[in-house]
Amino acid sequence: MARLDSPDTDERILRATLELIREGGARAATTDAVARRAGTSKATIYRRWRSRSELLAAASGSVVKLIEVPDLGSLIKEARYLLEARLEQFQDEFSGSTIAALVGSADEDQLTSNVLAGWTSSQKTSVQELVQRSIDRHELDDSWSAHDLATVVGGAMLTRLVIERQIPDQNLVDTILEILRACIGASEKELFGIERARPV
Repeated sequence: MARLDSPDTDERILRATLELIREGGARAATTDAVARRAGTSKATIYRRWRSRSELLAAASGSVVKLIEVPDLGSLIKEARYLLEARLEQFQDEFSGSTIAALVGSADEDQLTSNVLAGWTSSQKTSVQELVQRSIDRHELDDSWSAHDLATVVGGAMLTRLVIERQIPDQNLVDTILEILRACIGASEKELFGIERARPV
C-alpha cells in the first residue's frame, strides 16, 4: 500500500529512481517501478515531475550536482577546486556507479541519451566558464579553444569512470593540472604545432 506524502517523499522517489538505474539501467526506472520501490503512487510522482524524463534528470542531478567554481584568480586553483570536488563525487560508490549505469544505457534508450546529454552539457558549461575566465584575464593565450580545454578537463574523469571502469583518483587530477600548467603562457601552436583559423 502506498504511503501518504511525507517530508521525505521527494528523497524516497529520487533514491528509488537511482537504485533502479544502478540495478538495471535507465530502462528499469519506469514510473511504475519507482512508485513501487518508493512506496508511493504514480500520481505523487507526476505531481512533482511532469514526465519520466524530468524525473530521470532530477535523479541524475541529485547524485552528481553541478559544481559552482568561484573566481580564485588562477586557472590552476580553480581547476583544482573543481576536479577535487568532482573526485569526491565520483569516488562515492553510489554516485559513480549510477553515472556509469546511465552512460551505459544511453545507446539503448533515446530518453536516457537526452537526459545524459543535458546533464553532460550543464557539467561542461561550468568547466568552460573557468577556462574562459582564464583566457579573459590573459592567463591562457587566446588561441586556445575554451570548448576543447573544457573537454580535456571535464572529460578525463568520465573516461576513467565509464570507459576504463576505474574510480578516478588524485593522480589523475594531478595529471590534468600538469597539462593545464603546460598550456599557461604558451600558445596552442607553440605547444602542439596547431594553429586554428580564427572565427570571423
